[in-house]
Amino acid sequence: MGETSVFKFPYPTTADSPAGPAQIEAAVKKIEEKLLAIELLITGTPSAGQLVVVSGTSHPEYKTITGDVTFNSSGVATLGAEKVTTAKIKLLAVEAAQLASNAVTAAKLASESVETAKIKLLAVTTATLAAEAVTTGKIAGSAITAALMAAESVETAAIKNGAVTAAKLAAESVEEAKIKEGAVGTAKLANAAASSQKLKPTAGVVAASEALAVTTSYQDVPGAKLEITPAVASTLLIVATFDFQNPATNGPTLLGTLKLDSETEEAAVARWKTPSVEGTTGGVYSQVYALSLSVAAHTIKMRAKREGGISNGETKAVTTRMLYTLFAS
Repeated sequence: MGETSVFKFPYPTTADSPAGPAQIEAAVKKIEEKLLAIELLITGTPSAGQLVVVSGTSHPEYKTITGDVTFNSSGVATLGAEKVTTAKIKLLAVEAAQLASNAVTAAKLASESVETAKIKLLAVTTATLAAEAVTTGKIAGSAITAALMAAESVETAAIKNGAVTAAKLAAESVEEAKIKEGAVGTAKLANAAASSQKLKPTAGVVAASEALAVTTSYQDVPGAKLEITPAVASTLLIVATFDFQNPATNGPTLLGTLKLDSETEEAAVARWKTPSVEGTTGGVYSQVYALSLSVAAHTIKMRAKREGGISNGETKAVTTRMLYTLFAS
């Protein structure tokens, strides 16, 4: 059978075998379906915003649209809140204009995603910097001026060796406690800079502890011994004074000198010859010595002996002594 082009009503063609009742029934049923659909639309009670939907019975019905999209009586469609999921968004469809203010939080940023070009000028403040984040390589040359440095902020470890030159020292800034012991040598002292009040020489007096009866060989004067260890090569200046006594006339010649360490006695001597007449029993005689000392422990002794005569004579303890002063060479 043939069909109409619009509503698809069946009709017999010349090629069909005559089947009157069956052909008429088929045409009537088709017409009835169309009339039923029209009747449902006419007799239905639609609400505002409903659409005509073909149901499971293939018949049109008025239906309220639910779900992600709704319609109003003017035919305007509305997308429901939070209905657009990630899967619904096309790649690269979200542009800057689509982003709300403050919508991109720290949690939304991928690691190392903020490049230099993305940071606004002057946007990096003190509060933004992590502790110890500004390393030496991040600081431009001559960028740190005195005005930018906090009081007492430059510690010893921050100062390069040899960086503090004379020009960097303020007047009278080097106090006594800052000068290393032994650092001020002769070359550092201006001429006439060390007055007598500034000198603190190694000096003293060593006196004999008792008298010595002299013999023809040199002996140590009791108690008249100096032990000294110079810090540098030095000269020891000594004035040795001997108190010689011999009550006899025509007695011996009494000699006094010094001995340094294990060396032989010094050639320079204090000498007293017993007079040939009575009335003079002794005298005090001195000799000056300049001894060169190395940086080591040294021992200096007063020594005395006699030459000729029949009596020994002696050195008295009263004024037998040596006065010494140590000078750096």
